[in-house]
Amino acid sequence: MIVKQAALKIILALVIALSDVEYSCIGNSLSLDCGFNGESGGKDQTETCSVTRYGNVEVTIRREESDWGDPYISSAEFIVDGVACNLSIHSDDPEELDGYLNAILGVTEDGKTKILSDVMGFDVRRVEIEETTPHQVLWHYYAEVNGEDICVAEHFGYENYTESWSRDLDGDGVPELICNNQYGDGVQMVCVYRNNNGSIEEGSIRWSYYSEKFGWTNIGEDGISSLPVECYDPERDIFTATYYDRDADTTVTAEFDDGLIPFEFLPFAHCR
Repeated sequence: MIVKQAALKIILALVIALSDVEYSCIGNSLSLDCGFNGESGGKDQTETCSVTRYGNVEVTIRREESDWGDPYISSAEFIVDGVACNLSIHSDDPEELDGYLNAILGVTEDGKTKILSDVMGFDVRRVEIEETTPHQVLWHYYAEVNGEDICVAEHFGYENYTESWSRDLDGDGVPELICNNQYGDGVQMVCVYRNNNGSIEEGSIRWSYYSEKFGWTNIGEDGISSLPVECYDPERDIFTATYYDRDADTTVTAEFDDGLIPFEFLPFAHCR
């Protein structure tokens, strides 16, 4: 069972207790030198590691016991552009945590991290990133809406694959949140969140759109060979979908830029 994280705090100074267990993990940008107190395998322990830095971002590393799979939860707390973030994974391996931090805090080509501070016109207050099943990570974006702190969007990825962008797809001046989601078996699907006059909606590409636009008639039928592998390409600002047609015994990739037309929207329901 996933252990829920406590309210987010960024600790500016931390006293590290002496321990017989020490870890040293050197990533491309991150160094962790951790001392844990308590005994391995003990009960009711909450063990704090250290404070380190990734570029100009201060990161607090913690470890506590878990009763799910791996015996420990490792977490990292940090602030990016005023957004409080908490990452938690079911492992006490510093190299694994380092891999996630490199992926999340690594600077992209436009000089930004993967943490978005503006989602659908809402100012993001905090982001919770949690490992829900082994190597499957779910992102939760929280913002203040009508005076309440609520989750306005979620997206997921396998291992370090997590991609989302804030773009205005329909030209109304309010950006949509575009997410490339990926399952552990490599299947990808695009999800778009929009602010529809104050109501948060989640959209996915209609199978009927593929039939109408490209003549892909096997979508949604029993026994199909594959579902489309969907992806948003931020450099060209287009969507792509790759589909294996069993009748033609061929793989076809389509590109489209139809705004929100391909998507069917439903009210967003937070999974927690």
